[in-house]
Amino acid sequence: MGRRRKLWLLAIGLALPGLVALGRHMDLGDPISVGEPAHRSASLSGLEPLAARAGGLPTLPDDPAGPAVLHPIPVRLAIGTDDLVTGAQLAMPAYGVSGLPCRPSLVATPIGAAVVRLVLSAPCRPGSRVTVHHDLISFTERTDQLGLLSVELPAMTPTAAFLAEFDDGVTVRDTVSVPAAAGLTRAALITRGDSGMHLHAFEAGAGFGGGGHVWADAPRGDGAAGTIRILGDPAVENGHRVQIYTAPAATPVPRLSVEVEVTRANCGRRVEAETVLPDADGRMGTGVVTFTLPGCESVGEFLVLKNLPQGRKLATN
Repeated sequence: MGRRRKLWLLAIGLALPGLVALGRHMDLGDPISVGEPAHRSASLSGLEPLAARAGGLPTLPDDPAGPAVLHPIPVRLAIGTDDLVTGAQLAMPAYGVSGLPCRPSLVATPIGAAVVRLVLSAPCRPGSRVTVHHDLISFTERTDQLGLLSVELPAMTPTAAFLAEFDDGVTVRDTVSVPAAAGLTRAALITRGDSGMHLHAFEAGAGFGGGGHVWADAPRGDGAAGTIRILGDPAVENGHRVQIYTAPAATPVPRLSVEVEVTRANCGRRVEAETVLPDADGRMGTGVVTFTLPGCESVGEFLVLKNLPQGRKLATN
């Protein structure tokens, strides 16, 4: 313990000469006296308040003209009233969530074999019901989540005009030239809702299920002599669907028939379809086919209307 005290004393002894030497080389200035703080106060006894003068503030001049009167001025429009934007137009945003313009558009493009691809763009109408019209046929589809719809269908005429119509009456259209359509024969069956009706074509005397029997379950490809293409979304309630039969004009006209299956959805009902068929001169015309179906005890049975003629109303009971 005594040794530790000696070490501390030695350290202090070494430090003191340094502090003394440092004090000799520093000019610390005048000494600061520490005492009681002085209290000082300002005296206002020598100040005199100024008297307020009545004429010290400026006065407003009198207005001999009286209050101002505003007169209406007619506004002249730089544009006609037909160019004004209506409230309904303002309610629709200019662009959809995809960044594309809201205004719908329809583009028709020939893709070969007298088939046309339709592309409908309606960015502000996702999931919307739309009916496509072409010549004498029509079918109903629904746009996807981006407001787009793409379908391929046979051109019914060499100058093919297409119109897409939304349920609120808004329409868009396009026309395209399809010269190859002049060399083809078309026939179509237009149904509505879940009718259970099918168009059948029997080529070269073929029987049911034979090689020349063309229908929805045996549609063939575009390279075959005759094909059937089905258009229309079956999930759209009470929508139009169309079955289009196509064959080269040089081939013999096949025997056409309409068949309907009795199902739980149509049993006991009256179902109707429209036919689009060529006459002897190749001109297209329309007709109506009607079936009165038996009760639901006949589910699974079939009714057939054979040898469809063009331009007549046909019914089965």
